[in-house]
Amino acid sequence: MIIILCLCLLIDLQKCNQEINHENRAVDNPHIAILYGNSTLGYYYMNIYIGENMTKHSVIVDTGSQATTINCNQCHQCGQHQNPPYSFNEKNYNSSDLRIDFNCSSFENDRCNFASYYVEGSSIAGFYFKDKVLIGDGLIQLDDRYIEQESFESILGCTQFETGQLYQQMADGIFGLAPINNHSQYPPSLIDFIAKKDKALSLKRRFSICLNDDYGYISVGGYDLLRQDPDFKINKIKFKPTQQYQVNLTKIAFGDQTFTVNNKIYTGGQGTFIDSGATISYMDREIYSQLVQSIKDHFELNKAPITTILQSQVCFKFTQDVLDQYSYFPTIKFIFDDDVEIYWKPQEYLNIQENQVCIGVERLSDRVILGQNWMRKKDILFDLDQQEISVVSANCTLDYFKLQVINTSDDQTGQQNQPVVKNIRLPSLLKSSIKEEEDEEEVAEVKEDKIAEEDKDNDTVEEEQKEEDEHSWLEILFYIFIVVITLKGLIFLGLYIMKRLGGNLYSYEQKHEKFQKLNNQIHMEDEDEKESTEHKIELVIQQSDIIA
Repeated sequence: MIIILCLCLLIDLQKCNQEINHENRAVDNPHIAILYGNSTLGYYYMNIYIGENMTKHSVIVDTGSQATTINCNQCHQCGQHQNPPYSFNEKNYNSSDLRIDFNCSSFENDRCNFASYYVEGSSIAGFYFKDKVLIGDGLIQLDDRYIEQESFESILGCTQFETGQLYQQMADGIFGLAPINNHSQYPPSLIDFIAKKDKALSLKRRFSICLNDDYGYISVGGYDLLRQDPDFKINKIKFKPTQQYQVNLTKIAFGDQTFTVNNKIYTGGQGTFIDSGATISYMDREIYSQLVQSIKDHFELNKAPITTILQSQVCFKFTQDVLDQYSYFPTIKFIFDDDVEIYWKPQEYLNIQENQVCIGVERLSDRVILGQNWMRKKDILFDLDQQEISVVSANCTLDYFKLQVINTSDDQTGQQNQPVVKNIRLPSLLKSSIKEEEDEEEVAEVKEDKIAEEDKDNDTVEEEQKEEDEHSWLEILFYIFIVVITLKGLIFLGLYIMKRLGGNLYSYEQKHEKFQKLNNQIHMEDEDEKESTEHKIELVIQQSDIIA
């Protein structure tokens, strides 16, 4: 029994350890957050924690939006999202807190209102408020001191109305990362507030986004050098001082063909933008037509077994089975100012749908939008102070994590404070995709569930067996009791009958013996009387003879 109890204790400790490791696995460095999502979902989002209670909210990472907004309990027209709405408290609201950092030009009824409209038809509207924010996953479960040190005050938008896709999506809001030049229209971004809080650490106003096919990272303050491909150099592209990350794309090369981008998209149109909120990429009609024609020419030149299917997206169908569909498509090269070259591999710009291969590009008038599929497998740094975008090939899969305790010092006293838990990733040699980890965890969870179910079944069987055993013993004891009672009853009944017949068995036998003796005595007396009579008769006869 003692051995069994010890084994059960060890199993419980192991399960507890697994749960702790699983919780810590999702924890990353300060101001680095995991991005969730993929092309199927259509967007990538991160988790942020807001307020004194640090409630979780999922926000889409969008370099095309200026403000960070979330759904509130003040919402009049909002969809059902994956997290409860933010609990806005009128009592804690103070418009003067906003005016410290934000010269809002649209104050109405002591509130600064906002409204945003998107190309695909969605829109949101609401008002701004200020509260405590923490970015990243799992951090709030570690230590209150950590929250106090790493959280920061920021201005957010409380969404009251939603339409279109924003109404239908699962995410709670938008994490706006676009550059802000008009501070009377838009408040400072979360990047600005983080840099302001960590000014003593010389944290710069910049962030990097690294998207994988599934999941990714966002890092505020700089690159994560461990993920970058050491064989590729960092390419730097200047962006213009506008409300978007507008860059100057000069040429596009597909295979052996290179064509120049018409300047009309910059003079008469809006230009070229890098937008993490766009699922695919969009190109000006003229560029799009040239790209499609270049692809056709490439296939004819190489006699590829492919037929072209024209629809909203250009798709191709192989006329025979091939082992590697990507090998028939060359890498597309984008050439920016100063001859900066960025490569777009087939694995990123192609979408394989059943037996078709489609290009993840659609037509758009007088502009080019480089969306999520262009950004994947690259660590892209957006430097707001230098107005510069740096691009380098990188491994954007999620890493393993470990916890490290470091001491913090008080700036005024110089004394060491209590240790604060921070998180340092292991070297890149141990990198692994979270999808693989989740698959393993899912299998492990299934096994654990199966084992737990079997244990439960075994416990149920044991309990049933125990109950059956208890019932069996009770039944046996009951039967023994019945038998004993029955025997006692029979004995008492026999004694009663014997008493009614003349006492106990000894008295009956004694009387029977006396009766036999009396009967023998009577019989003997009869015999004696008979012999006496016969003797008298003989005497009479003898006397008669004598007389005669």
